[in-house]
Amino acid sequence: MMGLGIAAQWETLGDDEWVLAGHKVTNNVLVSVEGGSGDSRRWARVWYIDVTGTLDARLSFDFSDAGLAQQGSGYVLLYSAVSAFSWSTVIDADASVDGDRLNFDVAAAYMVDGYYTTGFISSEGTMVILQ
Repeated sequence: MMGLGIAAQWETLGDDEWVLAGHKVTNNVLVSVEGGSGDSRRWARVWYIDVTGTLDARLSFDFSDAGLAQQGSGYVLLYSAVSAFSWSTVIDADASVDGDRLNFDVAAAYMVDGYYTTGFISSEGTMVILQ
């Protein structure tokens, strides 16, 4: 899906449980994080993820598929419940790196409907942690 892969964890996937996603941004670039400060940046491409049921999932962000060069470190999973984008970081979703792909394992408690992307937050950022 032009940079995002979703895999529901088999052990927690039950009957009538789904994870669907879509985006509408054609060209992906790094942009400033709304509400962030300093050098806080995020991908311009944002996916709305619709979750039916309660399940764990892995969200994988692939830089080359998204048309971006991998930069920096300290990436976080960003979530917003609204399309006006009020971003928060998803806790318990540490990034693991596999080549140019970032993988975030997201527990069912944090895998909810909303907008998701990845980015990095400067140490001066004032992001709220989603709990």
